[in-house]
Amino acid sequence: MKKTGIYIFIFVLLTFSSGIKSIYSQTKTDLLKGRKFIQKPVNIKNYKTPQDSLVILNLEKWKSYKLGVLITWGVYTQWGTIDSWTLCSYDAGWNHRIGPYADDYGEYKKQYERIFTYFNPENFDPDLWAVAFKNAGIKYVLAMTKHLDGFCMYNTATTDYRLTSQNCPFHTNPKSNAALEICNSMRKQGLIAGAYFSKSDWYSNYFWWRYFGVKWVDVNYSTSEYPKQWNMYKSLVYNQIDEITKDLGKLDILWLDGGWVLPGTNMDIDMPSIAANVRHNQPGMLIVDRTSGQFEDYLTPEYDIPAEPLGVPWELVTPMGPWWGHVPGVTYYPADSLIHTMVEVFAKGGNILWGLGPDENGVLDPQCYVRLQNIGEWMNINNRAVYGTTYTVPFKSNNVYFTMKQDTVFAIYLALNNQQFIPPQISWGSLAPRQGTDVYLLGYETPLTWSTNSEEVTTVNIPPQVQANPPCNYAWSFKFIKTIKR
Repeated sequence: MKKTGIYIFIFVLLTFSSGIKSIYSQTKTDLLKGRKFIQKPVNIKNYKTPQDSLVILNLEKWKSYKLGVLITWGVYTQWGTIDSWTLCSYDAGWNHRIGPYADDYGEYKKQYERIFTYFNPENFDPDLWAVAFKNAGIKYVLAMTKHLDGFCMYNTATTDYRLTSQNCPFHTNPKSNAALEICNSMRKQGLIAGAYFSKSDWYSNYFWWRYFGVKWVDVNYSTSEYPKQWNMYKSLVYNQIDEITKDLGKLDILWLDGGWVLPGTNMDIDMPSIAANVRHNQPGMLIVDRTSGQFEDYLTPEYDIPAEPLGVPWELVTPMGPWWGHVPGVTYYPADSLIHTMVEVFAKGGNILWGLGPDENGVLDPQCYVRLQNIGEWMNINNRAVYGTTYTVPFKSNNVYFTMKQDTVFAIYLALNNQQFIPPQISWGSLAPRQGTDVYLLGYETPLTWSTNSEEVTTVNIPPQVQANPPCNYAWSFKFIKTIKR
């Protein structure tokens, strides 16, 4: 009878665990209300050019990489929620709590903070991700070390709220130090590794002090009235970033989220001290203290592509689907939309950081692999129009976008409405090929015939066999030497 009772208990536990995603999943939440409310507009006037020579060198390299990935992953995938934002007391279409504890915030937070006691992503294999990223043309990858909820995806001595805790069943797995494993896998494939870290920590009693209630994303007490409490938090952040930049191997980027934790406010964490220590541990490391303007080596507009080239280093931060990480049942954006977004970003001189992440088992959605393959197939043909390029003036002509490398221009024609065939002629204005030089379609070795009229409109003629069998899908790149303006 005892054995029977144990088996029944295990069966109930497994049934509960398998159904837990469907209880909390926010697949059907209203996507019309975005979360741009928290993202400050990009202000290039606040941008400060780095002075450290090693940082400048790394920044120039980073600008040439163009394609990156942010791996968004934490205990929230166990519930199928949209990451840790449901801990914030903000009720919106994208952030509406559901499940058995939804109506009681205190109980919801308590149960959320228990997830790690049954979080066990046994199929976590970052080597598979690294190969897929490399084949997609991705050059740099940010591993999530800690999101807003404070749960650490790396081995830390500062808190037991971590993946390597004895209270987490995954701690016995040889890959339990997940952030390190991700970074190692990326480096093995020749990719640049970086670390995402949230300056805001909604688990820490030094940030959301349990003595007070929680109203918003900010610290929930007066740091001037309780300086000792805030100094403890500053020490926590300093020590965690120290661990990350010492223990995760060679890192090129420290990407700091939580843009409301800023110098000169009641949430000043002493970034000069943190930055000095970071660059002691990792000389030349890029620091992206988002929205701060002080230690923000490149700007990170979120979701929305700037209307014009910014003239400073920048990166569009946007997910491959409706959410940053894995949410069950969602559909990722179509390949043509992703490619067109990339082209526009590159034409405006930016990089792009795609957000994606695995499920509660540590497995990427099959859609991720399909989209990465789509991107890789396009990049295999068009990479010369991407890596190491910058923007031109103008940056586009109708649905043709330009990138430039020295005196070579790439005119990238966007295939609209799932257009499968290249038109017989493609035209653009302003940037004309130099007389006597050739125009090439990337992926096709024979030069094309072309002409430029008196109004500086260039027309390229596409051979019939190429029209019907284009070298790639979604967008086509034409290479030429530009006319020298006198």
